[in-house]
Amino acid sequence: MHQLKIIPATAAELHEIEALARKIWPFAYGEILSREQVEYMLDHMYDQNTMKQELQNGTRFDLLLCENRAIGFISYGPPDERQILKLHKLYLLPEYHHLGYGSAALRHVITEAGKMGCVAVDLCVNKRNERALRSYRRNGFEIVEAIVTPFGNGFVMDDYLMRHTLS
Repeated sequence: MHQLKIIPATAAELHEIEALARKIWPFAYGEILSREQVEYMLDHMYDQNTMKQELQNGTRFDLLLCENRAIGFISYGPPDERQILKLHKLYLLPEYHHLGYGSAALRHVITEAGKMGCVAVDLCVNKRNERALRSYRRNGFEIVEAIVTPFGNGFVMDDYLMRHTLS
């Protein structure tokens, strides 16, 4: 495994995050969601104005670099009033799966949550995303509850809320 470098993304690098998402999502969700839902969600979640607003509101976007190549990204925070940090996004290009980079990115988020004085890290994962569920469980996350969130255009996010409690 080559060294993973995690760097904060600037507003100027949000285009790179969108491009990565558009490469990764068909692999991540191709067998779980319809093509229409994937395109709809990508268009809304990775809209440049939406991401810039999230950045201004305290959400962090970090690029995952391997040999100076962007191979994925994470998005998290800010902590809520209960001091729980939300991991919004963690995506890697498929050719970088099973190499420890996802776990390293999770450790990074957990470390950052600890620095912020948080008590836990929460994330939502599609109930049918077995690959991600296994990875999160392996990294100390447990299912807290099942949630269905309307996303618009008749689409929903059918997820598990998972939590990693910081010790």
